[in-house]
Amino acid sequence: MECGGWQLLGTGPVPVSSLIAVLLICIGIGLFCGTGYVGCQQVYDAFNSTSTGFTATNSSGKKLDNLPKEVKDVTNPVGISICCLSGFMVFIVIFFLFQAFMATAAITREDYSSQKMICGTKGWTIVSVVLSYLLTILWMLIFAGSFYCFLVTYMISSHEGTDYAWSAYGLKGGELKFSSDGQAEAFRDYMKQAYTMFAICFGSSFIVLLGMVNLTMCHSANLAHIKTSSQWQIYNDRKSREMVELNTYQNTGMTTSTSHIPLSTY
Repeated sequence: MECGGWQLLGTGPVPVSSLIAVLLICIGIGLFCGTGYVGCQQVYDAFNSTSTGFTATNSSGKKLDNLPKEVKDVTNPVGISICCLSGFMVFIVIFFLFQAFMATAAITREDYSSQKMICGTKGWTIVSVVLSYLLTILWMLIFAGSFYCFLVTYMISSHEGTDYAWSAYGLKGGELKFSSDGQAEAFRDYMKQAYTMFAICFGSSFIVLLGMVNLTMCHSANLAHIKTSSQWQIYNDRKSREMVELNTYQNTGMTTSTSHIPLSTY
């Protein structure tokens, strides 16, 4: 069971480990949302602000006349998805924290009945464990994706020259050619701002992932303790019933055997 021995203003046990995990997640989510959205906007501004100074072609050599719009069609949904995911995570960590309080209280009181401690029951704890595992896997993917965004923008911002081959950065084939060094330098300046944002985004996603791993461990520990305690409670109840039945049987047997003792005749 996670640490639940601390008392908060005398109200009851506090799931300290879950509180720490939720704090990490909230800090990480705040940084991730802000820097991820700004990073996407910087990538779009890099193409939009220098659109008159470059020519772009795809992998087949066809000229791309409206590359900023195509970039915006990618960065806008990504930025909106980051904001929506952050809002969803705020609600989900509130549920996790509430469930952790209820589970800790149920374990401390040894009360697992669904009528008295609904959110502390085995079923709700299993839901929390499964959901936390899925979110941990999701944030592992987000962690990898944010690292990729950071790496690509860093490589682009470090490039010297006026020609960019997208295949060199693991992107879909095509080229970007600037008409002057000044335009290329302005493009790199935007990309430098973008990779700074994605670097913070990468670090914040790691903080969220660390909090999710911690929270998953807390829920798993609570579930194991509830299952063990529930089985122990069932065993004690069964043992008490058997003792009552045994005492009843012994008392009945003694009464019956006494009533059949024959009287001595002289």
